[in-house]
Amino acid sequence: MKRSFFWITILFLPCLGLCAKDWVQTSPTGKIVIKNITETPVIEAEVKDLSENEIQKSFRLASRYLALAKAPIRYPIVLIFPGWNPSPESPKPKKIYLQMVLSSYTILPDPKEKGLRLSTLNGGSVLAVSRRGDYHSEEWLQDLQLLIQHLGEINLPSVGHPQRMLFHNTTLSLPFWRLSEVQISIPTLN
Repeated sequence: MKRSFFWITILFLPCLGLCAKDWVQTSPTGKIVIKNITETPVIEAEVKDLSENEIQKSFRLASRYLALAKAPIRYPIVLIFPGWNPSPESPKPKKIYLQMVLSSYTILPDPKEKGLRLSTLNGGSVLAVSRRGDYHSEEWLQDLQLLIQHLGEINLPSVGHPQRMLFHNTTLSLPFWRLSEVQISIPTLN
């Protein structure tokens, strides 16, 4: 009986809707696209480095705040890298923030925990490419370089920092099924 339940769970796990599409639509994997992101309120947690451990700590901190504020957790989770222009001189970002999207502009209490604050994810046009696979692999940096190269090819400047969206819950989804997207802000296109 336990073995049957295990296999049924494994078979239906991808069908449970663990990928929220109510806020931002995902792009096709492996294709570079231009899309618009709407401005939205977020709870923002500072991340010390890009290790899976530190990202999980920040996620738990922001999740605890959302639970106390009785606000739902929404996906995607956004990692932003303010002020980072990837290059051989600066291969790693100096600042990293994890942002969790809030349902609306409802009034929430200011967080008392250190490294946590209410903020806004800027809207506008982004150049994006998505990939399936484990979140802690370094392949997303290759996608970021691909986007930077593409910006040069189409002669379009970037107007903001890079960011990475994580669309699936890591506890409930298999590593090969997880979807993430790398984005670079560009001038707003109509």
